[in-house]
Amino acid sequence: MGGFKLQRLGLMMEPDPGDPQEVEGVLNPAAARGPDGLLYLFPRLVAKGNYSRIGIARVRFNEAGDPAGVERLGIALRDAGAAARTKRYSCQRRVPYRH
Repeated sequence: MGGFKLQRLGLMMEPDPGDPQEVEGVLNPAAARGPDGLLYLFPRLVAKGNYSRIGIARVRFNEAGDPAGVERLGIALRDAGAAARTKRYSCQRRVPYRH
C-alpha cells in the first residue's frame, strides 16, 4: 500500500492532573468526525482503582491545519452502577454482552 506519508506531530491528549477521573491515565482514543464536520476523540479515562469511563473531546487545530490539542467536553459513557456489572450489561444502553 503506497501513497501515504505519516508525520508524528506529538502528544494529542494527556491526563489532566487535577481531574480525579484521569488520575491513572487517558488511553486508546477512538476518533470520529461529527455531523458538524469536527473531529472528536473518545478516550478511555482511568480513575483510581482502574475505574474507567469513555470521555469525549473535540480536537483543536492550528492555523496550518494540524491538530494542536483538545477541548474536553465531558463523559460519553459511564458505568450504570453495580447492577450493570453484576448482570453483565454494557455501560449505559443496557445491552447484554454476548460471548
